[in-house]
Amino acid sequence: MDPNNSHHHNRTNKKSRTYHKKTRIHRVDAYFDSKEEGDFTLIVNKNGELEIHDSNGQKIKREAVKSQLFYERESKPKVLSYSDSQCPAFSNASLILRNFDCLCVIDTNTRKIRDRIISVSFACLGLWSNAEEYTSFRFWPELFIDSMDYKEKPERFAWYKVIELIKNGPDYDGQKTFGIIVDSELGEISAINSRDVPLYQNYYLPSQIQLVFASSDKSDTVQNIMMKECDKLATARLDRFEEVHKSNDSLDKFPLNYINIRKIA
Repeated sequence: MDPNNSHHHNRTNKKSRTYHKKTRIHRVDAYFDSKEEGDFTLIVNKNGELEIHDSNGQKIKREAVKSQLFYERESKPKVLSYSDSQCPAFSNASLILRNFDCLCVIDTNTRKIRDRIISVSFACLGLWSNAEEYTSFRFWPELFIDSMDYKEKPERFAWYKVIELIKNGPDYDGQKTFGIIVDSELGEISAINSRDVPLYQNYYLPSQIQLVFASSDKSDTVQNIMMKECDKLATARLDRFEEVHKSNDSLDKFPLNYINIRKIA
């Protein structure tokens, strides 16, 4: 057998396994409130937002908007990002973030280490560097939360603690809007945002604050990239925690329901 031909054959096989990115679908659902009957006109205004006008040309009040980026798969659609905010039609789903003055992404990873359930949450803040063009974005880690054997959902506990810190901070002035990017509880985000269900225990989402969903699996949008980086930080801290404590009894000195919140200098 000619080794050159064999080598060429192997290279051909490797090329045949090319990964094909699945088609992304950006769906925007708008809900309008009208008791009138007749013909209605759907338009995209100059800001790229959906509007419905009645037969007299009057704009109908929009009750809600749901924006979702996803792709189809055999089991169920894979949702990459979701928000209850308006997003310009035919635009990148990252621009959903321009509805907020301030952004925070929170990711929580949990692992069992020597019979203790350890959760690490990282919160990163983000800002548009050019708010007029929305072309440049920067974000940085702000704080982390360690918890052990916590009976409540550690993700929701972290959301609650971070949101309380925001609410008690100088930027929460009743005017600025805050987008909190999370990667769990997709089925309840809309109800939490509408204050129909509590965010955590009996705590409801404060005004001017809204949850946005983003998966850490892909990098399609700014919110996905932020979540992926936040996930790396939480994973790295868990890895370090396991390295230090897995081979001794040092975890025994930590009490049940241990909580540690630390701001990153």
